[in-house]
Amino acid sequence: MGTGLLGRLLTRAVLLTALCGLALGIAGSMSVHRQQYFGAEGCGEAVWDVNVVGADRVWSALEAALTGRDLTAMVTGADPGLFHVAGPAASCLTGVDEQTLGSTREAGGFLVRGGGMLAARAGQDGELATRPAVVVPPDRWRGLPSVSLIQPTPVFDDSSSYVGFLVGDAGEIEDLVRRLRESGLEVEAAPAATAAEAALRAPTLSATTGLTALTCLSVTAFWALTLHAGQRPAVRVLRLLGVSPLRAAASRWAASAVPFAAAAALAAALWLGMILSGTLTTPAPGTAALIVAGAILADAALVALTHVGALWMKRVPR
Repeated sequence: MGTGLLGRLLTRAVLLTALCGLALGIAGSMSVHRQQYFGAEGCGEAVWDVNVVGADRVWSALEAALTGRDLTAMVTGADPGLFHVAGPAASCLTGVDEQTLGSTREAGGFLVRGGGMLAARAGQDGELATRPAVVVPPDRWRGLPSVSLIQPTPVFDDSSSYVGFLVGDAGEIEDLVRRLRESGLEVEAAPAATAAEAALRAPTLSATTGLTALTCLSVTAFWALTLHAGQRPAVRVLRLLGVSPLRAAASRWAASAVPFAAAAALAAALWLGMILSGTLTTPAPGTAALIVAGAILADAALVALTHVGALWMKRVPR
Protein backbone atom coordinates (compact mmCIF):
# COMPACT_ATOMS: atom_id res chain seq x y z
CA MET A 1 0.00 0.00 0.00
CA GLY A 2 1.45 3.36 -1.06
CA THR A 3 2.13 6.18 1.36
CA GLY A 4 -0.67 8.30 -0.12
CA LEU A 5 -3.16 5.43 0.09
CA LEU A 6 -2.22 4.70 3.70
CA GLY A 7 -2.46 8.36 4.61
CA ARG A 8 -5.94 8.61 3.12
CA LEU A 9 -7.02 5.49 5.00
CA LEU A 10 -5.78 6.77 8.36
CA THR A 11 -7.11 10.30 7.97
CA ARG A 12 -10.50 8.99 6.82
CA ALA A 13 -10.65 6.59 9.75
CA VAL A 14 -10.01 9.48 12.15
CA LEU A 15 -12.70 11.62 10.52
CA LEU A 16 -15.23 8.79 10.38
CA THR A 17 -14.62 7.99 14.04
CA ALA A 18 -15.21 11.64 14.90
CA LEU A 19 -18.34 11.87 12.73
CA CYS A 20 -19.85 8.72 14.21
CA GLY A 21 -18.97 9.88 17.70
CA LEU A 22 -20.64 13.25 17.13
CA ALA A 23 -23.78 11.63 15.71
CA LEU A 24 -23.93 9.06 18.50
CA GLY A 25 -23.35 11.79 21.07
CA ILE A 26 -26.30 13.83 19.81
CA ALA A 27 -28.53 10.75 19.65
CA GLY A 28 -27.37 9.71 23.13
CA SER A 29 -28.19 13.13 24.57
CA MET A 30 -31.66 12.92 23.04
CA SER A 31 -32.16 9.43 24.44
CA VAL A 32 -31.06 10.48 27.94
CA HIS A 33 -33.39 13.50 27.81
CA ARG A 34 -36.35 11.29 26.89
CA GLN A 35 -35.52 8.88 29.70
CA GLN A 36 -35.26 11.73 32.19
CA TYR A 37 -38.89 12.48 31.34
CA PHE A 38 -39.87 8.77 31.23
CA GLY A 39 -40.75 9.08 27.54
CA ALA A 40 -43.45 11.62 28.43
CA GLU A 41 -43.58 13.09 24.93
CA GLY A 42 -45.18 9.83 23.82
CA CYS A 43 -47.75 9.87 26.65
CA GLY A 44 -49.39 13.25 26.20
CA GLU A 45 -49.75 16.38 24.12
CA ALA A 46 -47.44 18.67 26.12
CA VAL A 47 -44.73 18.30 28.76
CA TRP A 48 -44.03 21.02 31.32
CA ASP A 49 -41.41 21.23 34.04
CA VAL A 50 -43.00 21.96 37.41
CA ASN A 51 -41.87 22.85 40.93
CA VAL A 52 -44.52 23.00 43.68
CA VAL A 53 -43.67 24.39 47.14
CA GLY A 54 -45.89 24.71 50.20
CA ALA A 55 -46.06 24.43 53.96
CA ASP A 56 -47.53 20.93 54.28
CA ARG A 57 -49.55 18.24 52.47
CA VAL A 58 -48.26 19.43 49.10
CA TRP A 59 -48.72 16.03 47.44
CA SER A 60 -52.35 15.82 48.57
CA ALA A 61 -53.06 19.26 47.13
CA LEU A 62 -51.37 18.37 43.86
CA GLU A 63 -53.19 15.04 43.58
CA ALA A 64 -56.54 16.71 44.31
CA ALA A 65 -55.91 19.38 41.68
CA LEU A 66 -55.19 16.68 39.09
CA THR A 67 -58.52 14.92 39.68
CA GLY A 68 -60.76 15.06 36.63
CA ARG A 69 -58.08 16.54 34.40
CA ASP A 70 -56.25 15.03 31.47
CA LEU A 71 -52.99 15.70 33.29
CA THR A 72 -50.39 13.49 34.92
CA ALA A 73 -47.69 14.58 37.35
CA MET A 74 -44.45 12.69 37.91
CA VAL A 75 -42.40 14.28 40.67
CA THR A 76 -39.82 13.68 43.38
CA GLY A 77 -39.99 15.00 46.92
CA ALA A 78 -37.59 14.68 49.82
CA ASP A 79 -35.82 11.74 48.17
CA PRO A 80 -34.63 12.69 44.65
CA GLY A 81 -34.27 9.01 43.73
CA LEU A 82 -37.92 8.20 44.43
CA PHE A 83 -40.61 9.24 41.95
CA HIS A 84 -44.34 9.62 42.60
CA VAL A 85 -46.97 9.68 39.87
CA ALA A 86 -50.66 10.50 39.59
CA GLY A 87 -52.96 10.98 36.61
CA PRO A 88 -54.39 9.14 33.60
CA ALA A 89 -51.01 8.74 31.84
CA ALA A 90 -49.36 7.14 34.89
CA SER A 91 -49.49 3.67 33.32
CA CYS A 92 -47.78 4.95 30.16
CA LEU A 93 -45.00 6.64 32.14
CA THR A 94 -44.34 3.70 34.45
CA GLY A 95 -44.57 0.91 31.87
CA VAL A 96 -47.05 -1.18 33.89
CA ASP A 97 -50.75 -1.89 33.38
CA GLU A 98 -53.50 0.00 35.19
CA GLN A 99 -54.38 -2.92 37.49
CA THR A 100 -50.80 -3.40 38.69
CA LEU A 101 -50.36 0.33 39.14
CA GLY A 102 -53.62 0.62 41.08
CA SER A 103 -52.84 -2.23 43.46
CA THR A 104 -49.33 -0.89 44.06
CA ARG A 105 -50.74 2.55 44.79
CA GLU A 106 -53.33 1.25 47.26
CA ALA A 107 -50.71 -0.77 49.15
CA GLY A 108 -48.23 2.13 49.22
CA GLY A 109 -45.80 -0.14 47.37
CA PHE A 110 -42.98 0.33 44.90
CA LEU A 111 -42.29 -0.25 41.23
CA VAL A 112 -38.69 -1.42 40.91
CA ARG A 113 -36.57 -1.43 37.78
CA GLY A 114 -35.43 -4.96 36.97
CA GLY A 115 -31.78 -5.91 36.77
CA GLY A 116 -30.42 -4.28 39.91
CA MET A 117 -29.81 -5.14 43.55
CA LEU A 118 -33.15 -3.70 44.62
CA ALA A 119 -34.91 -5.80 41.98
CA ALA A 120 -33.15 -8.93 43.22
CA ARG A 121 -34.29 -8.23 46.76
CA ALA A 122 -37.83 -7.39 45.64
CA GLY A 123 -37.98 -10.51 43.51
CA GLN A 124 -36.90 -12.67 46.41
CA ASP A 125 -38.97 -11.11 49.22
CA GLY A 126 -41.78 -9.55 47.20
CA GLU A 127 -41.35 -6.33 49.15
CA LEU A 128 -39.04 -3.43 49.96
CA ALA A 129 -38.98 -1.64 53.32
CA THR A 130 -41.89 -3.89 54.41
CA ARG A 131 -44.01 -2.69 51.48
CA PRO A 132 -45.08 -4.65 48.37
CA ALA A 133 -42.77 -4.29 45.38
CA VAL A 134 -43.37 -5.06 41.71
CA VAL A 135 -40.35 -5.61 39.47
CA VAL A 136 -40.65 -3.92 36.06
CA PRO A 137 -38.53 -5.52 33.29
CA PRO A 138 -35.74 -3.20 32.05
CA ASP A 139 -37.15 -3.16 28.52
CA ARG A 140 -40.41 -1.71 29.86
CA TRP A 141 -38.80 0.77 32.25
CA ARG A 142 -39.11 4.20 30.64
CA GLY A 143 -36.79 6.12 32.96
CA LEU A 144 -33.02 6.26 33.21
CA PRO A 145 -31.28 3.06 34.31
CA SER A 146 -29.93 5.00 37.31
CA VAL A 147 -33.51 5.64 38.47
CA SER A 148 -34.77 2.43 40.04
CA LEU A 149 -37.78 3.25 42.21
CA ILE A 150 -41.27 4.62 41.70
CA GLN A 151 -43.69 4.81 44.61
CA PRO A 152 -46.93 5.97 42.97
CA THR A 153 -48.24 7.62 46.14
CA PRO A 154 -45.94 8.70 49.00
CA VAL A 155 -46.77 7.05 52.30
CA PHE A 156 -46.05 10.22 54.25
CA ASP A 157 -47.05 13.55 52.76
CA ASP A 158 -44.39 15.45 54.68
CA SER A 159 -42.32 16.90 51.85
CA SER A 160 -42.59 20.66 51.45
CA SER A 161 -41.79 20.61 47.75
CA TYR A 162 -42.09 18.39 44.70
CA VAL A 163 -40.10 18.78 41.49
CA GLY A 164 -40.76 17.00 38.22
CA PHE A 165 -42.98 17.38 35.20
CA LEU A 166 -46.58 17.46 34.02
CA VAL A 167 -47.79 15.75 30.87
CA GLY A 168 -51.13 16.28 29.13
CA ASP A 169 -53.22 19.06 27.66
CA ALA A 170 -51.34 22.37 27.61
CA GLY A 171 -54.47 24.43 28.37
CA GLU A 172 -55.24 22.32 31.42
CA ILE A 173 -51.67 22.67 32.64
CA GLU A 174 -52.09 26.44 32.81
CA ASP A 175 -55.41 26.04 34.60
CA LEU A 176 -53.88 23.59 37.09
CA VAL A 177 -51.03 25.97 37.87
CA ARG A 178 -53.52 28.78 38.48
CA ARG A 179 -55.59 26.61 40.84
CA LEU A 180 -52.56 25.49 42.82
CA ARG A 181 -51.43 29.08 43.25
CA GLU A 182 -54.90 30.07 44.43
CA SER A 183 -54.68 27.33 47.07
CA GLY A 184 -51.60 28.98 48.55
CA LEU A 185 -48.84 26.93 46.91
CA GLU A 186 -45.87 28.41 45.12
CA VAL A 187 -45.69 26.97 41.62
CA GLU A 188 -43.12 27.38 38.89
CA ALA A 189 -44.00 25.82 35.54
CA ALA A 190 -42.65 26.13 32.02
CA PRO A 191 -42.70 24.04 28.84
CA ALA A 192 -39.95 21.42 28.91
CA ALA A 193 -37.29 21.47 26.20
CA THR A 194 -37.66 18.90 23.46
CA ALA A 195 -35.08 16.13 23.11
CA ALA A 196 -33.54 17.87 20.08
CA GLU A 197 -33.32 21.22 21.90
CA ALA A 198 -31.71 19.59 24.92
CA ALA A 199 -29.14 17.82 22.74
CA LEU A 200 -28.27 21.00 20.85
CA ARG A 201 -27.79 22.87 24.13
CA ALA A 202 -25.32 20.32 25.47
CA PRO A 203 -22.26 22.21 26.78
CA THR A 204 -19.74 20.12 24.86
CA LEU A 205 -21.61 20.03 21.55
CA SER A 206 -20.25 23.30 20.12
CA ALA A 207 -16.64 22.36 20.90
CA THR A 208 -17.09 18.82 19.53
CA THR A 209 -18.78 20.11 16.39
CA GLY A 210 -16.03 22.68 15.84
CA LEU A 211 -13.26 20.11 16.21
CA THR A 212 -15.07 17.69 13.90
CA ALA A 213 -15.54 20.43 11.30
CA LEU A 214 -11.84 21.32 11.42
CA THR A 215 -10.95 17.64 11.07
CA CYS A 216 -13.29 17.37 8.09
CA LEU A 217 -11.70 20.36 6.35
CA SER A 218 -8.18 19.08 7.01
CA VAL A 219 -8.91 15.56 5.78
CA THR A 220 -10.75 16.82 2.68
CA ALA A 221 -7.84 19.12 1.81
CA PHE A 222 -5.33 16.28 2.32
CA TRP A 223 -7.33 13.95 0.07
CA ALA A 224 -7.67 16.59 -2.64
CA LEU A 225 -3.95 17.32 -2.62
CA THR A 226 -2.77 13.70 -2.59
CA LEU A 227 -5.26 12.64 -5.26
CA HIS A 228 -4.29 15.60 -7.41
CA ALA A 229 -0.58 14.81 -7.09
CA GLY A 230 -0.84 11.03 -7.52
CA GLN A 231 -3.65 10.53 -10.02
CA ARG A 232 -3.57 13.65 -12.18
CA PRO A 233 -1.06 12.27 -14.75
CA ALA A 234 -3.25 9.24 -15.49
CA VAL A 235 -6.35 11.45 -15.80
CA ARG A 236 -4.47 13.75 -18.18
CA VAL A 237 -3.73 10.83 -20.49
CA LEU A 238 -7.38 9.80 -20.52
CA ARG A 239 -8.47 13.34 -21.31
CA LEU A 240 -6.00 13.50 -24.18
CA LEU A 241 -7.63 10.33 -25.51
CA GLY A 242 -11.00 12.09 -25.49
CA VAL A 243 -12.51 10.58 -22.33
CA SER A 244 -15.02 12.91 -20.61
CA PRO A 245 -13.90 14.70 -17.40
CA LEU A 246 -16.33 12.73 -15.20
CA ARG A 247 -15.42 9.35 -16.65
CA ALA A 248 -11.71 10.15 -16.48
CA ALA A 249 -11.99 11.08 -12.79
CA ALA A 250 -14.22 8.09 -12.00
CA SER A 251 -11.80 5.69 -13.68
CA ARG A 252 -9.41 6.22 -10.77
CA TRP A 253 -12.08 5.15 -8.27
CA ALA A 254 -9.83 2.69 -6.42
CA ALA A 255 -7.63 5.53 -5.14
CA SER A 256 -10.56 6.72 -3.01
CA ALA A 257 -12.81 3.67 -2.66
CA VAL A 258 -10.20 1.31 -1.20
CA PRO A 259 -8.99 3.52 1.69
CA PHE A 260 -12.53 4.74 2.36
CA ALA A 261 -13.90 1.18 2.63
CA ALA A 262 -11.12 0.18 5.02
CA ALA A 263 -11.62 3.33 7.12
CA ALA A 264 -15.39 2.75 7.24
CA ALA A 265 -14.85 -0.81 8.47
CA LEU A 266 -12.47 0.38 11.19
CA ALA A 267 -14.76 3.15 12.43
CA ALA A 268 -17.89 0.97 12.34
CA ALA A 269 -16.14 -1.87 14.18
CA LEU A 270 -14.91 0.54 16.87
CA TRP A 271 -18.25 2.18 17.63
CA LEU A 272 -20.48 -0.86 17.25
CA GLY A 273 -18.05 -2.88 19.36
CA MET A 274 -18.34 -0.30 22.14
CA ILE A 275 -22.14 -0.31 21.89
CA LEU A 276 -22.48 -4.10 21.89
CA SER A 277 -20.01 -4.51 24.76
CA GLY A 278 -22.06 -2.15 26.90
CA THR A 279 -19.35 0.51 27.10
CA LEU A 280 -21.87 2.92 25.63
CA THR A 281 -25.48 2.35 26.66
CA THR A 282 -27.26 4.96 24.55
CA PRO A 283 -28.57 4.75 21.96
CA ALA A 284 -29.68 1.10 21.63
CA PRO A 285 -27.54 -1.19 19.40
CA GLY A 286 -30.03 -1.17 16.52
CA THR A 287 -30.34 2.60 16.56
CA ALA A 288 -26.57 2.97 16.91
CA ALA A 289 -26.03 0.77 13.84
CA LEU A 290 -28.35 3.01 11.78
CA ILE A 291 -26.57 6.14 13.02
CA VAL A 292 -23.13 4.76 12.19
CA ALA A 293 -24.36 3.64 8.76
CA GLY A 294 -25.82 7.10 8.14
CA ALA A 295 -22.55 8.82 9.09
CA ILE A 296 -20.60 6.49 6.80
CA LEU A 297 -22.98 7.12 3.88
CA ALA A 298 -22.74 10.89 4.38
CA ASP A 299 -18.95 10.65 4.42
CA ALA A 300 -19.05 8.46 1.31
CA ALA A 301 -20.82 11.27 -0.53
CA LEU A 302 -18.13 13.71 0.64
CA VAL A 303 -15.41 11.31 -0.54
CA ALA A 304 -17.04 11.03 -3.98
CA LEU A 305 -17.30 14.81 -4.33
CA THR A 306 -13.70 15.29 -3.17
CA HIS A 307 -12.49 12.63 -5.60
CA VAL A 308 -14.24 14.09 -8.61
CA GLY A 309 -13.37 17.67 -7.64
CA ALA A 310 -9.68 16.86 -7.25
CA LEU A 311 -9.41 14.96 -10.56
CA TRP A 312 -11.80 16.97 -12.71
CA MET A 313 -9.92 18.18 -15.75
CA LYS A 314 -12.04 20.20 -18.19
CA ARG A 315 -9.26 21.17 -20.56
CA VAL A 316 -5.90 19.56 -21.14
CA PRO A 317 -2.91 21.65 -22.31
CA ARG A 318 -1.38 20.05 -25.41
